[in-house]
Amino acid sequence: MKETVGFKTVKNKLTTFGLQTGDVNQKDWQLSLPMPGDFNMLDGLAAAAATSLVGVKKEVIQKALAKFQGLQGRFEEIPTKKDFRVVIDFAHKPDALEGVINAAKSQVKGNGRIIIMYGCASQRDTLKRPIMGEISARLAEITVLTDEDPRFEESMKILDEMAEGCEKAGAQERITNYELRITDNEHVYFKIPNRKEGIEFIITKLAKKDDIILLCGKGHESSMNYNGKELPWSEHKAVQEALAKL
Repeated sequence: MKETVGFKTVKNKLTTFGLQTGDVNQKDWQLSLPMPGDFNMLDGLAAAAATSLVGVKKEVIQKALAKFQGLQGRFEEIPTKKDFRVVIDFAHKPDALEGVINAAKSQVKGNGRIIIMYGCASQRDTLKRPIMGEISARLAEITVLTDEDPRFEESMKILDEMAEGCEKAGAQERITNYELRITDNEHVYFKIPNRKEGIEFIITKLAKKDDIILLCGKGHESSMNYNGKELPWSEHKAVQEALAKL
């Protein structure tokens, strides 16, 4: 019986991974993943590097990753039977937000747009708020700023700080009950504190053919914190309820 590889076998061993360089790199390994984006590929390469270090064969790793369907709330596409796409992702930091937008942009077809919704949690890094606003306003055609665990902080205060970044990137604020026509090459943003209302607004009022809707920040989480209380929340349920109103 073959001895299982233990901690002592890999102790002090160094392995590297990367898209172009490293002991395990995409150029040599040619991994095929169902999930798009360099950030997902890097995760796959990290898994390949770790498992190969303990003796798993290359072809076994390649086959396993090719079949991996991802995790709930991680670039998870929700079936809609519509001519637009809805993706739920846990991205809640600047680099993650940029990564998920770029992954979606690589899949846009025709005249499709990127519509992204996200928030910034209270009692967390406040400096990232305008940074994330700038990223989404620069990369996505439409940004919807919304709640993400506001806790004891005023929702609109958080959204206003995020909006500073949107404005810096040249996006213009729109009001939900005004004319919603958005011209080509125009970047706009909305402030809708109620996350459920934000999802419904996007799906029933904004979404057009070939658009990719990115709902970021909550992912798999099952609650939303208001005033210190965890209230039930499901991003998936909110999407299904909005789709049912079409």
